[in-house]
Amino acid sequence: MNKFAKKLKNKLWNIIDKMEMNQYMFVKKQNKDFSRKRKLTFSTMIHLLLSMNENTISKELLDHFDYNVQTATSSAFVQQRSKIPVSVMS
Repeated sequence: MNKFAKKLKNKLWNIIDKMEMNQYMFVKKQNKDFSRKRKLTFSTMIHLLLSMNENTISKELLDHFDYNVQTATSSAFVQQRSKIPVSVMS
Protein backbone atom coordinates (compact mmCIF):
# COMPACT_ATOMS: atom_id res chain seq x y z
CA MET A 1 0.00 0.00 0.00
CA ASN A 2 1.48 3.35 -0.97
CA LYS A 3 2.00 6.29 1.38
CA PHE A 4 -1.08 8.22 0.19
CA ALA A 5 -3.35 5.18 0.55
CA LYS A 6 -2.09 4.54 4.10
CA LYS A 7 -2.64 8.17 5.03
CA LEU A 8 -6.16 8.12 3.57
CA LYS A 9 -6.99 4.85 5.34
CA ASN A 10 -5.75 6.22 8.69
CA LYS A 11 -7.82 9.37 8.21
CA LEU A 12 -10.91 7.27 7.48
CA TRP A 13 -10.36 5.10 10.57
CA ASN A 14 -9.95 8.27 12.68
CA ILE A 15 -13.25 9.59 11.34
CA ILE A 16 -14.93 6.29 12.24
CA ASP A 17 -13.47 6.52 15.76
CA LYS A 18 -14.94 10.02 16.10
CA MET A 19 -18.26 8.73 14.80
CA GLU A 20 -18.25 6.10 17.53
CA MET A 21 -17.86 8.78 20.20
CA ASN A 22 -21.10 10.28 18.86
CA GLN A 23 -22.72 7.08 17.64
CA TYR A 24 -26.14 8.16 18.87
CA MET A 25 -26.22 10.40 15.77
CA PHE A 26 -25.74 7.43 13.45
CA VAL A 27 -28.12 4.78 14.80
CA LYS A 28 -31.86 4.19 14.59
CA LYS A 29 -32.63 4.12 18.33
CA GLN A 30 -30.34 6.69 19.91
CA ASN A 31 -30.37 5.55 23.54
CA LYS A 32 -30.59 1.83 22.86
CA ASP A 33 -28.57 0.75 19.82
CA PHE A 34 -24.94 -0.23 20.52
CA SER A 35 -25.36 0.57 24.22
CA ARG A 36 -24.33 -2.92 25.38
CA LYS A 37 -20.85 -4.39 25.09
CA ARG A 38 -20.76 -6.65 22.03
CA LYS A 39 -18.18 -8.22 19.74
CA LEU A 40 -19.55 -6.15 16.90
CA THR A 41 -19.29 -2.57 18.10
CA PHE A 42 -20.42 0.42 16.09
CA SER A 43 -16.92 1.11 14.75
CA THR A 44 -16.30 -2.57 14.01
CA MET A 45 -19.51 -2.65 11.97
CA ILE A 46 -18.52 0.43 9.97
CA HIS A 47 -15.03 -1.01 9.36
CA LEU A 48 -16.55 -4.29 8.20
CA LEU A 49 -19.12 -2.64 5.95
CA LEU A 50 -16.44 -0.53 4.26
CA SER A 51 -13.94 -3.33 3.83
CA MET A 52 -16.18 -6.24 2.84
CA ASN A 53 -15.41 -8.01 -0.42
CA GLU A 54 -17.54 -10.48 -2.32
CA ASN A 55 -17.29 -13.19 0.33
CA THR A 56 -20.05 -14.48 2.55
CA ILE A 57 -20.72 -12.67 5.81
CA SER A 58 -19.28 -15.65 7.70
CA LYS A 59 -16.04 -15.53 5.70
CA GLU A 60 -15.75 -11.76 6.13
CA LEU A 61 -16.22 -12.09 9.90
CA LEU A 62 -13.67 -14.90 10.13
CA ASP A 63 -11.17 -12.82 8.13
CA HIS A 64 -11.76 -9.74 10.26
CA PHE A 65 -11.40 -11.63 13.55
CA ASP A 66 -8.41 -13.69 12.32
CA TYR A 67 -10.32 -16.99 12.45
CA ASN A 68 -10.79 -16.73 16.21
CA VAL A 69 -13.17 -19.27 17.77
CA GLN A 70 -15.01 -16.36 19.43
CA THR A 71 -15.87 -14.74 16.07
CA ALA A 72 -19.31 -13.13 15.94
CA THR A 73 -21.98 -15.00 13.99
CA SER A 74 -23.62 -13.96 10.73
CA SER A 75 -26.87 -13.54 12.64
CA ALA A 76 -25.17 -11.12 15.07
CA PHE A 77 -23.83 -9.17 12.09
CA VAL A 78 -27.29 -8.88 10.51
CA GLN A 79 -28.81 -7.78 13.82
CA GLN A 80 -26.15 -5.13 14.41
CA ARG A 81 -26.35 -3.96 10.78
CA SER A 82 -30.08 -3.36 11.16
CA LYS A 83 -29.30 -0.73 13.84
CA ILE A 84 -27.43 1.48 11.36
CA PRO A 85 -29.60 3.45 8.91
CA VAL A 86 -28.77 3.12 5.22
CA SER A 87 -28.20 6.90 5.11
CA VAL A 88 -25.06 6.49 7.24
CA MET A 89 -23.42 4.52 4.46
CA SER A 90 -24.47 6.76 1.58
